[in-house]
Amino acid sequence: MYSEEEKEQISKLDRNNFRKLKQKENKGKVIPVSDDILYISNFNLEVFFYNDKKKYGDSGKLYLATNKYNHKEKYILKHAFYDCACNEYIYSKIGNKMGIKIAPVKLFILDDKKDKFKSDFVCGVKYFENSEHVNYNYIVKNKNNISNWQDYFRMLCLESLFEESDGIEVIKYNDEIYRIDTTAAFTISETYIQMLAYDYKANGINIKNFAKKEILRLAKGNTDWRLSSWKHSIDYFLETYDQKYFGYYLETFKLFEKITEKDIEEWVNILTFFYPNMIGEYFKIYFKNLKLDVEQFLINIDKQNLVTV
Repeated sequence: MYSEEEKEQISKLDRNNFRKLKQKENKGKVIPVSDDILYISNFNLEVFFYNDKKKYGDSGKLYLATNKYNHKEKYILKHAFYDCACNEYIYSKIGNKMGIKIAPVKLFILDDKKDKFKSDFVCGVKYFENSEHVNYNYIVKNKNNISNWQDYFRMLCLESLFEESDGIEVIKYNDEIYRIDTTAAFTISETYIQMLAYDYKANGINIKNFAKKEILRLAKGNTDWRLSSWKHSIDYFLETYDQKYFGYYLETFKLFEKITEKDIEEWVNILTFFYPNMIGEYFKIYFKNLKLDVEQFLINIDKQNLVTV
């Protein structure tokens, strides 16, 4: 167990190593032209808490960033873990392309206030002021007041599809619902991202190369496990929720077909301006294989009658 001082020193070493790596990888590149990239110097920051207990949650220390020139534009900044920004960003892009309302996510260039953040991997999740958390019972009772209530059941499917491990958090803002807090999605982990910063040997093993091999292994996924897990999730859905909502759950697999390799390439190009290029490779391979598994799963449902409603 490291002391707080030791953790801070490790974070500084990580950061310096990541910066050297990205200076090398980004040589000759320019900042991507994208509405997904914002500059921290254009925002005022204040420490943010989700509740009145004034304690940090699973995402660590958060900031509320308010645009200096448009006070209605606000984001909750996540930075305490290396997988926050990449997972939240990619999840938001994919979910919204599928037509499911996921809170928009931006990536921040730290042209100011660098010392306030653990790393240069900082994402901003759109802040919906005066929103409220909602659950299944609320959705069912208030469908007439929610324009996209069907998304709740699609969000449940995304949880299984993207191999999440933290449940789903849904908020209502005006007459719409949005999914927030998607860091626990996909199979990439902070540990392997951190190891990419260290190009040296320990016990005869190059740390960075070891991390790359593990990341590529995770990217390929496990088809048998996925198909079994998705079937189990469907069984759980049919046991837990009213079956009349099942169509919205199942169609989510088909909506995933909207995601193209070109989409992933575009989003990864933006992401890897900040992250090591290997993280981009992870997402390209991950979604290529995930798409194949989804296609197989839909065939299984059709031909083997795996689902009966």
